Amino acid sequence: MIGIAIFALLFGLSAAGTFEDMVQSKENADMSKNWAVLLTGTKDYDNYHDQADISHAYQVLIRRGFHPDKIITMMYDNIATHVENPFPDELYNNYSHINVYDGVKVDYRTVMVHSKNFLLMMKGDQGLKQKGFKVLESTEEDTIFLNIVDNGSNGMLYFPVRDYLEASQLQDLITEMSDKKRFKQMLIYVQSQKAGSMFSNYNFPTNVYAITSTNTEEISYNCYCEDPAFYVCLGTCFSVNWMYDTETHSTTDRTVEQQYESVKKATNLSHVTTYGDQEISKKFLSEFQGTTTSEKPEKRIRVSEPDHVEANKAHLMRHYQVIKRSNDLVAVRKAKQHIKLDEMRNAQAAQVVDWIIEESMGKLTEAANNKMTKQVNTNTDFPEPRNYGSCYKDLVIEFTDCFRMNKVPMSAEHHYKLRNLCKLRAEIKQSSEELKAIVTDACDFKFALLS
Repeated sequence: MIGIAIFALLFGLSAAGTFEDMVQSKENADMSKNWAVLLTGTKDYDNYHDQADISHAYQVLIRRGFHPDKIITMMYDNIATHVENPFPDELYNNYSHINVYDGVKVDYRTVMVHSKNFLLMMKGDQGLKQKGFKVLESTEEDTIFLNIVDNGSNGMLYFPVRDYLEASQLQDLITEMSDKKRFKQMLIYVQSQKAGSMFSNYNFPTNVYAITSTNTEEISYNCYCEDPAFYVCLGTCFSVNWMYDTETHSTTDRTVEQQYESVKKATNLSHVTTYGDQEISKKFLSEFQGTTTSEKPEKRIRVSEPDHVEANKAHLMRHYQVIKRSNDLVAVRKAKQHIKLDEMRNAQAAQVVDWIIEESMGKLTEAANNKMTKQVNTNTDFPEPRNYGSCYKDLVIEFTDCFRMNKVPMSAEHHYKLRNLCKLRAEIKQSSEELKAIVTDACDFKFALLS
């Protein structure tokens, strides 16, 4: 009987993780060796859901034993106090109207929310620390949980005001931190459009694992979009799903893989995807998100299918809701006009990109032109090049001067073509500077379309 009991015990351990994993989870109960970084780069009220997600994540970690000094929060922090917020100084992440903003400590806000500061903070920059900013001071004995909630496009995450974080920058950061032994293990969650493109073809170091809300090509979805008190969505589907899973299970006996499977099933309009060291997936959530709280899990209304809205249509939510809710015929007509204008802007963005591609092929023969144009227009998943410097970022910045992301988010669907131009610039006989000049000139073409 003793032998059977021992076999059963060992079998149970193998199903949930290794014996070492279980011991490690208990050792991490005091959370003294755990860091968390929470980041969102959005700032418009239409993206209410992003700051609500990050605030909710802060609460989840605090309730599970994280020390506030070990959580670094970077968000613009303007939504709770926004004039359009019907509940000042509060943020809600679902229909329960629980204030997830209460007590959140924001370390980097407004103009400090910048890709450069993010990279410096992650590297433990002493210059930032001397200025009074919290930086990541992890060691080879520490565990890091990085949660990013953002807007993005192919191989890029957005920060406020003409600023972007490229996939190569994030990948180089992870590699550098691994080489310098800045962590024992790292778990990364990324909620964004085309989130998988931040990691595709990246040779992950050991002990780093990432879960993304989408694959390399998909848009993401927002949830809780039908609250009668709001004209915005309250959460992103991937984020609210992983937090709900954490809040309704014991993190000391639930693995990362189990959470992934649950979130993948719940986030059913995009393909939740994993990257990196699969050994991390066998570890318990408590190693990354803290131990189970004694508090009862938060109740919420389950989201029904119609309550999902494409993330790149968040800026239109108020107009959709006016059409749906209002009896004011004038207001409804104006809302429909806004939606029509958005369709026109999307069409103009496509025309401008076509013009950019045509101008970029000006040095080629007709046959070569046709071949290269086809390649530029093909959205292929290729390794992130390291040889074109800031070309892609520069082109996107120039392009978004024409079509601001908060006004024409669908224009991001063309960003991969700009990246392809950078990748193929030798073949099309254009330098990075020449491509940038062509995109700048495209703004004039765009305004001509509007006139």
